[in-house]
Amino acid sequence: MRINKIINIAASCALLLTSCVESENPHGANGYLDLSVTHDESLQIVPVTKADEEPQVIRLDIYDSEGAMVMQWDDIAQITEPVVMPTGKYTATAAMGEDAGAACFDAPYYTGTSEFTIRPGAMTTTDIVCKLSSVKVTANMSADITENFEYSLTVSNGAGKLVFDESTVGSEGYFSVTGSILWTLELKNADNEKFVFQDSYADVKAAQHYSLTFSIAQEDESGEGAADFRVIVDDSLNEPKIHDVVIIIDKAAPTVSGPDVIARYMADKSQDTQVGLSSGVPFTAIFLMHDDAALTAAGVPAMSDLMSMSDFSVLEQAGINVQAGQDSMTFDFAALADRLPIGKYTLRLLSANTTGKEVEKVITINVLSSMGTLTLDPWAKFMHFKGIWLSQNTPAGLSVQYRRAGESQWSNADAAYVTVNEADRKVAGFICGLNPSASYEVRLASVDESGVSVSASTEAAPQLYNMSFDNWCTVDGVAYPYASGANPTVWDTANPGTKSMSVYPTGQEKSDVISGSAVRMESTYASMLGIGKFAAGNIYTGTFLEVSLSPMGARLDWGVAFTGRPLGLKGHYKYAPVAIDYVGSGYEHMKGQSDVCQIQAALMNWSGPFEVNTGKNQFVDFSKSNKTMLAHSELVTGTTNGKWTQFTLYLGYRNITTRPTYTIVSACASRYGDYFTGGKGSVMLVDQFEFVYDPMELSETDRAAFFALFK
Repeated sequence: MRINKIINIAASCALLLTSCVESENPHGANGYLDLSVTHDESLQIVPVTKADEEPQVIRLDIYDSEGAMVMQWDDIAQITEPVVMPTGKYTATAAMGEDAGAACFDAPYYTGTSEFTIRPGAMTTTDIVCKLSSVKVTANMSADITENFEYSLTVSNGAGKLVFDESTVGSEGYFSVTGSILWTLELKNADNEKFVFQDSYADVKAAQHYSLTFSIAQEDESGEGAADFRVIVDDSLNEPKIHDVVIIIDKAAPTVSGPDVIARYMADKSQDTQVGLSSGVPFTAIFLMHDDAALTAAGVPAMSDLMSMSDFSVLEQAGINVQAGQDSMTFDFAALADRLPIGKYTLRLLSANTTGKEVEKVITINVLSSMGTLTLDPWAKFMHFKGIWLSQNTPAGLSVQYRRAGESQWSNADAAYVTVNEADRKVAGFICGLNPSASYEVRLASVDESGVSVSASTEAAPQLYNMSFDNWCTVDGVAYPYASGANPTVWDTANPGTKSMSVYPTGQEKSDVISGSAVRMESTYASMLGIGKFAAGNIYTGTFLEVSLSPMGARLDWGVAFTGRPLGLKGHYKYAPVAIDYVGSGYEHMKGQSDVCQIQAALMNWSGPFEVNTGKNQFVDFSKSNKTMLAHSELVTGTTNGKWTQFTLYLGYRNITTRPTYTIVSACASRYGDYFTGGKGSVMLVDQFEFVYDPMELSETDRAAFFALFK
């Protein structure tokens, strides 16, 4: 059956007889909306449900481009003449019938929407296609059912349900679209015996028709087709999805219902833990058996003869709840599954009745760990971890535990650094306070279980040679920051470049120190025969190569081989600046300003040291565009008020996945000394440098910035 109603939306216009050019009206122009209802003469106009009913009323709402309703008709038959409307874009929504909610009999509901534009000097026609917005279900019972059984068919979409029985089986059921349909058929014969059958369908969509046909005899016909919704209101559906349900009733043998496998996560309480046993005639034997040592340890008898038991307390104490009826018995294994450890457990349920027929059901209880995979990213004094859990529910008391290999006691990761994402069933965070070069075990745990542990070893926490600056030697009258014969030497200064002018900007400080010896750097002007350059006191990881005279400057290798992953650099410094009195090209504006010192550290992914050439302005690129730089930070300041100051410099990682191959650590009394700019007489002392590997030694802000890099 089809109902076809066409909604024509037109803007009447004046014909321009003298020109073929369309002229648009300015702001505020109106058009005319002409609404009429016509019938498609090629199709029969019939009601949706019963042939003797009148066609249903079609409601129409019109909304402007802002979504505001501008016109409304309860019945489009009310529209008898054109309606003046402003030009613009509109949406028309039509509806036929009443939305009866989740489930109802004989009340289809059709809706449709169309967009149109009113323009001056143009005709607009729009059709609104109204389609069934619900799912149609009909039921058919064969004669061998209606003549021998009382029947009740309950159909549900999860939000509502309808019952098809003797009084309603000829009705049409309409359900809101939830994606599934579930039916349950109950039959009762003259002997008051009950039989229950159930099935469900998924991927259920609007405008589908499910025709459920029930019979005792086998039928195997099915078909489905597509509907052509060309017309405006159409109650034609796809060809019915015919579901022939064959019912086999055997009163002789006992029947068993319920799952074969009871799957149960430690954090979830499964609802499907019941197994039912029924028979049309008296039982003669019911046995529950197993040969599993773990079940025996849990208190489940190896064989239970339920026909001879006066009560079932032994099974109930073991976690198996038994409910016995006149011709049925139900076993609930929920409590048993709750107390069993992770693993698979098998039981056999054997029953027989007075017909001599036996039925056996193998029941497997599969207790699964809620804990999924755990991945670790170990650094020197901490680990980053990521984990998932498998159960639908978040395990109670979820935590991440760790211990050093060989130890028995587990510790919980600090909850302040553990993030639980319940929506995605993920946990991530950090375990801090670990020892370098040590093996650890890490696992997920809850109040109910502990997951499988994962092993990982932390990295080493190397330091550079002579970071305390206690070791010095003198070669040809020049002081160097390493012991005689040291290999590698690691540190170097600008002294070799100014040696020929008997100027030594960097030297050993023995009296004003934190401990042992310190580095004293004083910026100066080195010249000979009237030719000279400003020289900043400095110290750096690398090697001085040579002095270049044209252009005047120095060549040196920056950086030393290093594969550790420190988070920062700490130490002490003391600074006494003077005004800048020497400036290089491009830095003339800084003359007279107070000098500033610099301490910097970087981790690089290089194949060798970088050659710096101060005369050619060839320096390491510390900008973010340098992809070989994995981490870098610097301290630049103008004074320490004449006192030693302790610092911790966070390295500012940009790449946490690539391993470094070189490191740069440097300090200088004049930040812009590489550009021959600074104050002669600026003095800087540094002492007791050390790489930081523990994130807890960083400031709270720096630690948060570093941890945010792990995603």
